[in-house]
Amino acid sequence: MEFAKACNCIRENTRGTLLTIRSQPKHHPPENRNNSEKNEDCRCKSCRVIDAGNHPDILPIGPIGAFVKIGQIRDLSHTLSMKPYQAQWRVVIVSKAHTMNPAAGNALLKMLEEPPDRTLIILMTSQRAKLLPTVVSRCQHIRFKPIPTERIIAYLTDDLGVESEQAAIIAAMSNGSFSLAAEKAKGNWISRRNLIIKEIVSISDKPVTSILAFAEKLAHDKTALIESLDIIQSWLRDILIFNHAPDRIIHKDLTERIQYASEGSDPAKLLKKMKVMEKTQQVLQTNANARLAMESALLELAKQ
Repeated sequence: MEFAKACNCIRENTRGTLLTIRSQPKHHPPENRNNSEKNEDCRCKSCRVIDAGNHPDILPIGPIGAFVKIGQIRDLSHTLSMKPYQAQWRVVIVSKAHTMNPAAGNALLKMLEEPPDRTLIILMTSQRAKLLPTVVSRCQHIRFKPIPTERIIAYLTDDLGVESEQAAIIAAMSNGSFSLAAEKAKGNWISRRNLIIKEIVSISDKPVTSILAFAEKLAHDKTALIESLDIIQSWLRDILIFNHAPDRIIHKDLTERIQYASEGSDPAKLLKKMKVMEKTQQVLQTNANARLAMESALLELAKQ
């Protein structure tokens, strides 16, 4: 959004368009401006409208449920067939672009091959490998390194008031992202994690009906389904590495349970379970039936 503002800002200095970096955690002030500029926000008409989320030529798109769907891309194509209303540069921002299914990716590909006049299309993703190769090949790649875990922990504890032990767990599961960490901290992520791990620990002893019921429960919340699989994978990972690097486990508040689970565990079986989870994530990206995918995955875990 700040880049979109910079492209359309109508306040200029002698070096061109002024880019004001805002909305950072308070303990990480921008370092590219002098002290007199740090609290200075551009208030030109264009920047104000973008800040308010009302600019007709700044078009954010994100997943509906678990996916960016082909209907969204078709609507975007129709919008881009017309000239920008008022912007110097119309900016499309596709968040979590890896959640586009193949149909949506192919629909977007046509726009990338023949981009509309005065239009920038930005695809944001933490999982580039899940994008269609043809989409990736038509984009300029700009990499952003994950934010160090220590900085995310400081953000969670200092800015959001999260207890330090929980902050460390959330930070480790946030893939170097302030926004993901904040989303987890403000929701009931820890409670959800505890429920999922409790079910997974005893899954081999459960009857098939209970496993299917748990699969249905997870599949019902499609927006959190991939996150649920991440939790399962991280739990299996902690068990796998505990005997070799106990200081590197993610779920440190569950150390005793991890230690107990690691005793006598078979690394080959743990790796196989993790591959099941990874494959399930890939299947879900193809818009497969979420309930059937989860039933298959959990039944496979129970057999191991």
